[in-house]
Amino acid sequence: MIVRGEVKIAHASQSGSEVVFSIAGPGDVLGEMSIFEQEGTRTADAQALGQAECLIIARAPLIEFISTRPALLLHIISTLSGYIKRKDAALGEASFLDIPARVALKLVELEDNRLMLPGLADEFAGFKAPREPRYALVGSIDSVILLRRNLKSLIAGDDLRTLIQGDKNRIEIGSVADLPSHAILDRGRIVGLWEYDPDSESIAWAAFRKPDAGLKKAVQEMEAWILTDLGDARSFSLDSPKSRAPRLAALRAGF
Repeated sequence: MIVRGEVKIAHASQSGSEVVFSIAGPGDVLGEMSIFEQEGTRTADAQALGQAECLIIARAPLIEFISTRPALLLHIISTLSGYIKRKDAALGEASFLDIPARVALKLVELEDNRLMLPGLADEFAGFKAPREPRYALVGSIDSVILLRRNLKSLIAGDDLRTLIQGDKNRIEIGSVADLPSHAILDRGRIVGLWEYDPDSESIAWAAFRKPDAGLKKAVQEMEAWILTDLGDARSFSLDSPKSRAPRLAALRAGF
């Protein structure tokens, strides 16, 4: 039983990759399976994450103690069931999720102040995505786009085959690693692209679906901000009004 500190429960494959099942903390118990399998095979490794203090509970007196307490035995079985579910989920993550998604899930699982300011955990857990559209015209270096490096996870399935202007030809947006233009987001999903045209002092843009009044308003607000505060909005460091001309034309034509 862990008294102080944290312990990582994981399994390393022969290839060297590691699957983390859980991060155990004070009050958690390790090695529960040995209660029922005295000669059982160890299925995971436990590694202290820094200084940790644990209590060792001998198997024989524990078996004698719980044999006369059915309620406690049921609780142990429930705990083991939860462990098996977590193990299955971790293996599923390793098989079907990419590395950024697995890291995100593990960070959410930690649920402590290493991830957010104290008092915000409940607010985060209770967050619900808005029902109504929330549009945002973001730059190409926005963290939602740049840090994920996984555009497919940000685009609805029906929109992945949308044709956009590539370097030379029109290509499906689901096939690119990086967007050729800035993104239009709606509640975290990419719903369109945009570029700024300094010559006409306007934004050229196109959406995957029929635009509503809210999207048009968001475009107007970004257009006014660039005009008064920025002067231009480049898609990448070497971008220029001349180099973006083909993209401007494609956006004005609806991709």
